[in-house]
Amino acid sequence: MLTEPERLRLTGKDLAARDIGRVEILLEGEWYTVCIPDVHIARVLCRQLGLPSAAAVPLKSFSPGPLVSSKLMSGLKCNGQESSIIDCDQTTFNNEGWRSKICTSDSDYYGVLCVGCK
Repeated sequence: MLTEPERLRLTGKDLAARDIGRVEILLEGEWYTVCIPDVHIARVLCRQLGLPSAAAVPLKSFSPGPLVSSKLMSGLKCNGQESSIIDCDQTTFNNEGWRSKICTSDSDYYGVLCVGCK
């Protein structure tokens, strides 16, 4: 079984910036890019990663590089107080449960910047 930090990661970052990146979650042995449409989800992700979360910011179409996987997780609804995104509601379900194939145009945010106090 994986521990929480091993289930969630920031990718596409260099060693100088450890608090910014594209967010990916490991589900059933596969990595999924997480769509982050608001600051509440960004705060939960930063908190789960053990990074500052007071002023977490979602980043639109985070680069560098292409998405590692075309598999995306979207439709999350968090209030910002959850300790893990698994605790958030997911409003968009399909027959694969947590997984959603696309992000909508208004939630085309794949990156996060974790700033503020822990």
